[in-house]
Amino acid sequence: MIVDILISAPSDKSQLTFWGDYHFALALGTALEKLSVSYNILYADTHIYHEPNDGSVLLTLRGKHGFNKERWPHHKKYKRKLLWIISWPSRVKENEVTQYDHIFVASTLFSNKLKSSFGKKVSTLLQCTDFSLKESAYACKQRGILFIGNTRGKQRPLISAFSNFGVPMEVIGNGWQELGIYASRKMISNSELPMMYSNCLAVLNDHHSDMAEYGFLNNRIFDVLACSTPVITDMSSDCPAEARSGVIDMNLENLSIPEAIERAIALQCAKSSLVAIQEYIHTYHSFDARAKQIASQIFG
Repeated sequence: MIVDILISAPSDKSQLTFWGDYHFALALGTALEKLSVSYNILYADTHIYHEPNDGSVLLTLRGKHGFNKERWPHHKKYKRKLLWIISWPSRVKENEVTQYDHIFVASTLFSNKLKSSFGKKVSTLLQCTDFSLKESAYACKQRGILFIGNTRGKQRPLISAFSNFGVPMEVIGNGWQELGIYASRKMISNSELPMMYSNCLAVLNDHHSDMAEYGFLNNRIFDVLACSTPVITDMSSDCPAEARSGVIDMNLENLSIPEAIERAIALQCAKSSLVAIQEYIHTYHSFDARAKQIASQIFG
């Protein structure tokens, strides 16, 4: 069986490594290979030239872009077409959803909305992580808050608040100097993230407004928890109950910055709790776990 994984990233190799969708597809494809499913990655700008093999399956990782059936006549050759909506839900239109045999949604709220129209062909499938226990189990924790991400061309309130408060904090990403925030580096490779997450007191996380409005939990939360580190976030809809204690939701709990830091320190002191969460995430919210759920539809 062959699965073509369509992503929102363009095919430009010099830019691919900066797209989270690309790393997401690689991790998912690797997990599918363990189930004897081969994969290809298709790109937003070139997929219309791809002609599927007979009997292959399409899996669209729906971020900023989907596919336009008028521009890609070869899509009719797929045995099954699956959609996994992982972000940008407001861009997903009803006539796009109807093109698929099954729709996975990384939000219970948005999944329920689609179920009202499409019934059993819709199911919830949260985002996940491929950061393993081995990569972070023996890391030496260093005090400090970490945030990795670009400005998106505007202020990101949670990051600005922590920076202005003056807590020990490292920011990595583009555009921060223009906002008066010092960034130690402009970019970081995906392979460096597990150790970076493992070595800090807590990681800051936020969601763009589209994801927050529709309850989409981003994969950074799973990545950080898989590294046995607390995450301080602006929202935590759909966070599994078994991992909830490792997530400090400043919006839900209306915490001050000192209170959030105190909670992160308490979690680091109660190491067994973070390790238990780490093990839970690795078992139930890994790409291996998601691949098994997707395979049930691939062979369906």
